[in-house]
Amino acid sequence: MPLDRIDNLSSDDNYIILDGWDDLSKTEIKELEGFINRKIIEYYLNKVNERKIVNVINDVLILKKKVDWSIFNYGITIPQDKHKLIELVNEEKIPRGEARDITVEIDEKSFHTKLRSVDIQDSESDTIQIRYDNNTEIIEYLKEIFNNSWNLLSESKNHKSEEISEYLMLFSTGEPYKYKIISTKEYQTNVQNVWWVNQGETFKEEIKYACIWAPLENKNGSTYFHWENVSKVTSGDLILHNAN
Repeated sequence: MPLDRIDNLSSDDNYIILDGWDDLSKTEIKELEGFINRKIIEYYLNKVNERKIVNVINDVLILKKKVDWSIFNYGITIPQDKHKLIELVNEEKIPRGEARDITVEIDEKSFHTKLRSVDIQDSESDTIQIRYDNNTEIIEYLKEIFNNSWNLLSESKNHKSEEISEYLMLFSTGEPYKYKIISTKEYQTNVQNVWWVNQGETFKEEIKYACIWAPLENKNGSTYFHWENVSKVTSGDLILHNAN
């Protein structure tokens, strides 16, 4: 989550101050913005007129969901603790057993589907779902976006996989019954590269400044594969240093 990468989060009167966010990606900034917008609404619930707050805040992050088999088949279930938020952004509570037409935007493409309050027998709590069981178009598009996850899940016997590292984020747009889905593939936590580095004369300096480096090319204008590999090192990789 982007908040883990923020060096400092503080407030000053009516402003939220973020230090150390220059390296966030556009997707992470979008998630952080939606998260803060949701927290603003949650903070003011029952304090002032909630609808006025919702009307002036767009792109509220409703949920962040790890890709699973359900999104390729019937839809997305809204967690219980987000039902009040759904009610506020839609300006009504959907009666149990009823559904409403909604629009979902994905990568600037619009799809029409349903938001349903499912009537489950012998259940006291409500179940709210974005349902698109019969909408082949949106299902096929999600398969394209999350191609890696779709392949892993469809090839497994129980349609589950520990290797999934793709997420979808559901946002409200400021308009009732209009939502936005943003995909993120930036949370690759299952892969760690291991590098062996033969250190030379600059080993002490590299350790001092916690860095590794290599020339772009030699005097003849050529390079070596182990020099080029330096540009492939990413956060979280393990580096084994061979020196002296």
